Amino acid sequence: MKRNISRTRYYGEIDLQELINIFISRKRFIIFVTFSFILLAAIISFYLLLPVYESQTSLLVLYGDTKRDTTGYEAGDLKSIITNISKLPDLTINTYVQQIKDPVLLSQVIAKLDLTKQGYTIEKLRDKIEVQAIKDTNIIEIKVRDTNPDLAVNIAKNISNLLLASISRSTEEKMNKVVTFLSEQVDSISTELEAERARLATLQGLSNRVSQAQDVSRKVAELEKMQSLLLEKIIEAEIAKSVNLGDKSFQIISPTILLEKPVKPNKALNIGLAGLAGLLASFAVVVVQNSTNKKIKTKEDVEKYLQYPILGVIPKFKNKRGKDKLPISCSWPKSVEAEAFRILRTNLQFISSAKAIKSLVMTSTASGEGKSTMIANIGVILARAGENVLIVDSDLRSPVQHKIFSLNNERGLSNILAENLPPWLYINETNIPGVHLLPAGPISPNPAELLAAEGMNSLIESLTQHFDYVLFDSPPILAVTDAVLLSAKVDGVCIVIKAGITRVDKVKEGFDNLKCAKAQILGVVLNSVERGKSDYYYYDYYGGH
Repeated sequence: MKRNISRTRYYGEIDLQELINIFISRKRFIIFVTFSFILLAAIISFYLLLPVYESQTSLLVLYGDTKRDTTGYEAGDLKSIITNISKLPDLTINTYVQQIKDPVLLSQVIAKLDLTKQGYTIEKLRDKIEVQAIKDTNIIEIKVRDTNPDLAVNIAKNISNLLLASISRSTEEKMNKVVTFLSEQVDSISTELEAERARLATLQGLSNRVSQAQDVSRKVAELEKMQSLLLEKIIEAEIAKSVNLGDKSFQIISPTILLEKPVKPNKALNIGLAGLAGLLASFAVVVVQNSTNKKIKTKEDVEKYLQYPILGVIPKFKNKRGKDKLPISCSWPKSVEAEAFRILRTNLQFISSAKAIKSLVMTSTASGEGKSTMIANIGVILARAGENVLIVDSDLRSPVQHKIFSLNNERGLSNILAENLPPWLYINETNIPGVHLLPAGPISPNPAELLAAEGMNSLIESLTQHFDYVLFDSPPILAVTDAVLLSAKVDGVCIVIKAGITRVDKVKEGFDNLKCAKAQILGVVLNSVERGKSDYYYYDYYGGH
């Protein structure tokens, strides 16, 4: 129990070296994706994106961030109210910043430059303008970006000019309202003052109204003082109307200039970011593919993900060498590949002696993983060791063993099972001493039913009595149920895994199917391993081709 827990923890850890090896193995893909991103960014930056130019201008705020002087006035004091009403507007620098991007001002810029024909809206123009107050200064910086350099300059110039004009115009409008309001107040106070003066003149002639006359006299003095203040403020407002507050509030310290080079696109930055994005994207794809579509490549992968014994590791080789179509263990007995098959034979014989294995199914998760080639070579190697071997092509859907040994497939296993015939009628001797072949025969319309029938049990029992080893070449285990049905009837099952092709999840699914059928799983054979990526170079010690 402790051992299983230890293995689980070990395989749950992140193996950085494995991740590096995965990236190295997929380096061509990573390079291709990264280069594609760079190439696409270069094409877009150099040929598709229009250059964006930037114009700049700076304004110095001369009249802003002032504070109202209310010294000497009490809250609600009439003089304070009149003074504040008639005072020029107090604007902060942030107010000016917001005013530059005000829709009214922007609409004036659009109208001035006739930008409506070019599809400009207030929102579109606002997006092209950047306004900021320089920290700890009274300077406002205006930047305008556009694909048309002349237009960028004109927009910046008109924003400055129209801002100044707008401030002067708004000031004049306010002062006009102030003059009107103050004039109305003067008229009202003048009327009241005349009435109070007349009343005072009447009271001054009466000796018994001295106290009342004094009250009226004080009121007349207050009204005269208020009238004087109003007249003074009217004069000030009239003067303010004539002042161009825009020019008094700002000084253009930096005339509108156009930067020599376009600010966009930044080609070098775009290409660099695209390269980084391509690299990260390719890494992400490799990691996702590796985690969701993990493929077995090495014996370490078998140990890590499957936890079944490895019976053999076969280097990658071509089945056909020149004109010779025979198994490589027959054609090239001293080759690295033949030695790998001899190691597999030794392991099978060791298992056979311990578990009395005489009938063996060799299958795979999918076609093209080398199970048929494996069966043929193992049969040859066992026969060379003095064993009497029968290869049964039980792939009744797509048989190939008769092609490997150049024999006829007109009659075979399907006839024996369907017609309840003795197997000896169709067992053929091959050109290799000790190797016999029972071909599949004609393709049957119901192969699964034939393999599941009781006649197959009797056939296996009869064959194992006459041969040392009976090797069954079955269909892929996940494609059809034939292999599962047959595996439950024989002494053992081997799964062939093609390095770099067979997926972990598919092998596990195949093992689950075999376990449900209560088949005896002997282990796996890792086929088509790239030499130089494993530790099987030592086979060369035994001889070359």
